[in-house]
Amino acid sequence: MSDFDILFDRSAAAEGAEGIELPGGISLEAAAAVVETYFLEHPGAERLAVAANGVVLGVTTRSVVMGSFRGAPPVRLDECPECLGVGEHTDGCTASSTAEV
Repeated sequence: MSDFDILFDRSAAAEGAEGIELPGGISLEAAAAVVETYFLEHPGAERLAVAANGVVLGVTTRSVVMGSFRGAPPVRLDECPECLGVGEHTDGCTASSTAEV
């Protein structure tokens, strides 16, 4: 599992999706900002294939990005940026009060 997996919608098809190329070495936070900005600037886009170094990393959707990164509290561990690397929700994390167990 990659840190970037939090950006992607595993059920979204790459075929027909618009695409962007991220610079190599970009941080997760910067990548999330780039993807969010893309959706803000392209109101008709619903799916976005995200690539780095010419390799598609995954496909994200407007609902994933605009929900997860615009104040909606994450509830699953894989949606909680503070706890993703720890493996469990920690006290005070974004999802601590609504976390699925």
